[in-house]
Amino acid sequence: MKKLIYELCTWYGFNDFVKDFVWKTTDLAVSILTQTLIDHSCVVGQVSRYVECLKDGVDCTYLTSNVRSRRGLRALEVLHKGGVLRYVADHPDFSAKMYERLKRIAKEIAVKMLSPPDNFYRGDYYRVKELLKDFKGSSS
Repeated sequence: MKKLIYELCTWYGFNDFVKDFVWKTTDLAVSILTQTLIDHSCVVGQVSRYVECLKDGVDCTYLTSNVRSRRGLRALEVLHKGGVLRYVADHPDFSAKMYERLKRIAKEIAVKMLSPPDNFYRGDYYRVKELLKDFKGSSS
């Protein structure tokens, strides 16, 4: 099995493999599980360690890396659609790591909107600012 995965990574390209099969799936899973936590809390109580596993997943999303790319923006949008950003804003103790990361990103974006770099369009900054409106530092 290890050889098969190695061959797939070699053929696919390791960085692309990680983006497509690790980061994207983690972001999607965290979004779906968070939406379930929000909308169907009765189900969550029936699943052993649901909240603990979800917390671990939140801490392992693509945002662990960065948001200063189109991939980061897509990750933010997926997490937003799943209610993750709102949930973390409302419950900072749920994932202090994610909460602090989102606050930091919101502050960086507020400053960088004044003169964005060439590789990240001004429209992207506005989109990130809107997605992170619930975190201090995102308003200016």
